[in-house]
Amino acid sequence: MLRVAVLTRRGSGRKINQDRVVVGDTVVDSAQPTTTMFTLGCPSVVAVLDGLGGHPAGDIAAALAAEVIAQGSSGLKTEQHVISLVEDANRLLYNMMLVHKGLREMGTTIAGVLVTTDTVVVFWVGDSRVYLYAGDDLAQVTVDDWDEGFITQTLGGYSWFQPIRVHTTNIPRQGGRILAATDGLFGLADRDTLAQAMSGPLETVPDRLLRVAIASGNTDDFSVAVIELADPEGQE
Repeated sequence: MLRVAVLTRRGSGRKINQDRVVVGDTVVDSAQPTTTMFTLGCPSVVAVLDGLGGHPAGDIAAALAAEVIAQGSSGLKTEQHVISLVEDANRLLYNMMLVHKGLREMGTTIAGVLVTTDTVVVFWVGDSRVYLYAGDDLAQVTVDDWDEGFITQTLGGYSWFQPIRVHTTNIPRQGGRILAATDGLFGLADRDTLAQAMSGPLETVPDRLLRVAIASGNTDDFSVAVIELADPEGQE
């Protein structure tokens, strides 16, 4: 089993929260103002999405893409399944733009994991991140789609269809914790401070991370999902 702690909050510099979090078949938004705990079987998907600021309807883009992932979560078994489902979410956004002109150029990032009994499939598009926390060290697993100050690919985000490359990497499931986060957490905070906040009881970690983000001066929307990776030998 997996235990997951989730928190998403509107940033102080934002009018609405454009982030979403997917935990299995559930989409979490800031209507739930406190940390929410989940217990999941394996395989299970967990992901964060950050609707694009400066574009129309970032919140709608993140919500639509999150629903695609959540609704398809029960069929996710392999890395290729994940890639195909994220590509489906990208196509849906462009299809919705054709129907609703006011949504043109809406887009979102995504970063998350598919956790199986022995492997963690990390996937991402954009600049949301996944970290591995083990032995008091916080290591970034993802590599931002970023070049000279600009994000280089997202789900949606353009006026016409753009295919995406869904990045993936596999890591062994060997205990520790996984952190999936939007840039409202890490944009201004240093990694050592984030690592210190990852310790302690799982249910307290999201609030500890939120305090780090606020102390750093970050006013963006904040979303984290923290996954406890129990040793697979201890799994039932």
